[in-house]
Amino acid sequence: MLNKYPHKLISVIVISFGRKEEIKQCLRSILSQNYTNFEVILVDNNEDKKISEYIVDLLKVFNDKRIRYFKTPKNLGVAGGRNFGIKKTKGDVLIFIDDDAFFEKKDAFQKIYKRLMQDEYIGTLSFKIINYYTKKIERRTFPHINKKLNSDKEFETTYFLGGGCAIRKEVFDRVGLYSEDLFYGMEELDLSFRALDANYKIFYFPQIVVSHKKSSEGRLQDREMWQKMLENRIRVAIRNLPWRYVFISSLVWTGKVFLETRGDISVVFKSFGNILKSRKELKKERSVISKQTIKKLKELQGRLLY
Repeated sequence: MLNKYPHKLISVIVISFGRKEEIKQCLRSILSQNYTNFEVILVDNNEDKKISEYIVDLLKVFNDKRIRYFKTPKNLGVAGGRNFGIKKTKGDVLIFIDDDAFFEKKDAFQKIYKRLMQDEYIGTLSFKIINYYTKKIERRTFPHINKKLNSDKEFETTYFLGGGCAIRKEVFDRVGLYSEDLFYGMEELDLSFRALDANYKIFYFPQIVVSHKKSSEGRLQDREMWQKMLENRIRVAIRNLPWRYVFISSLVWTGKVFLETRGDISVVFKSFGNILKSRKELKKERSVISKQTIKKLKELQGRLLY
């Protein structure tokens, strides 16, 4: 089947942030793929010069012209780093993988390309992401509210995980890039709402297994992470959803964060404080998804309330 289609260029985007050994394994898994018509956009999002020097030396060892290295002027965050990489790509299919993860098998790109060619309306494929140490799927990386679904079976869903996914470049051309004010967290959900509203499909695609060797480097502390998650969840809701869902989802997430931080009310206050400060901007950005998209989200048990 694959031979019926021209092997178009695939762009693989890797954002590096302070993970030395992990990125080495990540790049090895990319360069060993059987599908050879690809480029690697390596975005060096580090502020530590020593880490950047290590990466430059590592690339000399790999000596592969398919890797295109770019240094950001500062830490652009997750959304900003991905956007930086997207703007440098030349391919029609963009594959994203975290620098502390790697592809389990060498036929990943072939399977991704073949699946996308089977349905022009599939905009995003979300991969099966397993914990490197336990070999089990991580609850938070399973792109469905119902965590009891068979993780080995493909299904249509309403959001994806940015640490292991493939997205047609035309999706970004049509609905825009990641929202860069979402420095950490919920940027995938925001893009998912916009993509669904443009009639693109999102599929969980377990044929592609990504092993996540979760590193503590380059991650926010728990308190700061939950503050960003709450703030960004509210921002995404205000931008995309009818007010009834904004209020309910904000209440649900406030309760969740309150429990996760063991009652640290200051986290909640800071999140809402930042939302109030940016209320004028959020009002201008508000673009509610259609009733048809809301219906689809309900049918697929999408994240309207959570």
